[in-house]
Amino acid sequence: MIGPKNVEESVIYAVEEFVADSQYCIQKVMNEKKVSRSELARRLGCSPANVTQMLSEDSNLRLDTVAKIFHALEDKCVLKSEFLESANRTQGFHALQERVS
Repeated sequence: MIGPKNVEESVIYAVEEFVADSQYCIQKVMNEKKVSRSELARRLGCSPANVTQMLSEDSNLRLDTVAKIFHALEDKCVLKSEFLESANRTQGFHALQERVS
């Protein structure tokens, strides 16, 4: 069986997935905008080693740090909830159905 075996593992998986998604998104923006780790470090006012540490597998990024990184990249990170996204799609679908009827 793949995946969490209990509640504790489920929490660990959720945290790791969120951190990995955040780091992937940061790296993707950096790649698209052609911003190196050295340049990001300069914009953040820290060392390139700090940026490398922030983007490493075992980092523990705080939300304010993520916000600062995106700001330095002249971008904005938007947090979404799968539950709310699903609810919004459903509400929008029902509203559309009511207008059509």
